[in-house]
Amino acid sequence: MNVYQKVLVKLYEVTGGRESKTVYLRDIVKDLGFLPSYKDILKQMSADGWLTEGRREGEVNITPWGIREAKKLGEGFTDNSRDVARGTEKLRSETRELLVFVDEFAGSPESDALKRIEAKLKAVEGAAADLKKFF
Repeated sequence: MNVYQKVLVKLYEVTGGRESKTVYLRDIVKDLGFLPSYKDILKQMSADGWLTEGRREGEVNITPWGIREAKKLGEGFTDNSRDVARGTEKLRSETRELLVFVDEFAGSPESDALKRIEAKLKAVEGAAADLKKFF
């Protein structure tokens, strides 16, 4: 999830998903640790149509488009760092097993051992392909 999406989800939570609730975006951005980028975040989120500025400086309201996007993010979009870590560990595991099969083949070259190597290579390729969807 990028910075703008994180701020949007937090804005949605703070407002309770109500367009009429006015909040200070600076407080939300500060809580998330992005205060140095406050002006850029405000500008981009306004340009995306996710929020409107209130009467006082720093006050914002979430828009219907922001609500819809925040709901979408909350339902199906997760921080993929855990998924990447899990996929990387699977790739490591498959690669380790491949090395074991190669060592076994080196000690006793047989067609069955070569078939296990080929099958494991496909598993390594599959694990690598699974990681591609995150990039």
